[in-house]
Amino acid sequence: MHKHYMQSYDKTSSLRANLLPKEEETPTQVYNKAFSEYVISKEDIGSLTNFSIKRNIDLNELMAINSLDWMDDLYEGQKIMMPRH
Repeated sequence: MHKHYMQSYDKTSSLRANLLPKEEETPTQVYNKAFSEYVISKEDIGSLTNFSIKRNIDLNELMAINSLDWMDDLYEGQKIMMPRH
């Protein structure tokens, strides 16, 4: 398992809770909304901060999960690709 993934996994619980899909949303839609609308680029720290405030997520937790290549167990073991910055 990816070393950084192991180190960051415990920090992601609040972010994962906030990303749980609404019934009418697919996991892909939730992912796209979270990481396309809010995390525009690695330089856009403002978007990261705004996203963390809006969803009551610690900024360090958001940055930790955003640096992962992938993460499972978010949707019952489905692997979701994370942006690489």
